[in-house]
Amino acid sequence: MTTWRDMTARARRPRRKRRPLFTCGTCHRGYNSPLGHVCGGGGDFAARRRREKASERRARETAGRKARREKEIAGRRARRRREDDARRARRAREDEAGRARKKKTAGRPRGPVHDYAACHDRECKRTACQAWREGHVEGYAEGEAAGYSAGYAAGSAAAS
Repeated sequence: MTTWRDMTARARRPRRKRRPLFTCGTCHRGYNSPLGHVCGGGGDFAARRRREKASERRARETAGRKARREKEIAGRRARRRREDDARRARRAREDEAGRARKKKTAGRPRGPVHDYAACHDRECKRTACQAWREGHVEGYAEGEAAGYSAGYAAGSAAAS
């Protein structure tokens, strides 16, 4: 036979609490009906102070990162500027050395051009002038010997 106590024992078991359907984004409390939810609290001074300190700490860390980054960028710029100056100085030295080398290897400056065909100096010792004079004299003599009689006869016939 079952007693009243046995029958009610089942009813007194702890019931599992249902999980809420929604969670509030502001107060982080669970609720089932959006119409019935009212945010409560928010007046926890210690929590607000923790949040403020965390916010300040994040701001300090961000400012520190930004300062380190700016310092690093400034260092890179200065290093790049030094490298550029050194490169410019090296190139200027190389250009100057090249100009000096060119000036040195340029040889003696050229004077006025001595044309062997127009040279009328009988005492000129230049090889080209001597060869021209000899060739001119020999060629004139040979040409006159071969063509004088033929030219004279042709000129006489034309005149008559």
